[in-house]
Amino acid sequence: MSPAEPGAWIVAVKLAEAMGPYGLLLIIGYLHMRWVERIREEDRRRYEELLARYKADVDAVAEMYRNNVTLVEETQRIARQASKLAEELAEIVHLNTQVQTRLVEKIDSNMYCPMVRKEVHG
Repeated sequence: MSPAEPGAWIVAVKLAEAMGPYGLLLIIGYLHMRWVERIREEDRRRYEELLARYKADVDAVAEMYRNNVTLVEETQRIARQASKLAEELAEIVHLNTQVQTRLVEKIDSNMYCPMVRKEVHG
């Protein structure tokens, strides 16, 4: 028998008459308590879902920070390597410049050619 049926209302009214006003207050209080517990349980479930989402978001942010630290460390390592490579390249350019300068001097004086040496030394 559902509450919408007329017989259910008759039983409810007879029960209320038998219990009196205090019994009716007890039943209303009990039904209200059950309603409040359902609402609290829904709120608790939503709160747990919200906390789970928040934890996932915080974990994602923490992972981004860890990745950023790794990225910065790798960038610094590459910058140090590039600086070292630039120093080595500068040294190579300097050595090449010295050798080229010596070659130009030798070409200008041309003391390796026997004919030029005869002309200079007579």
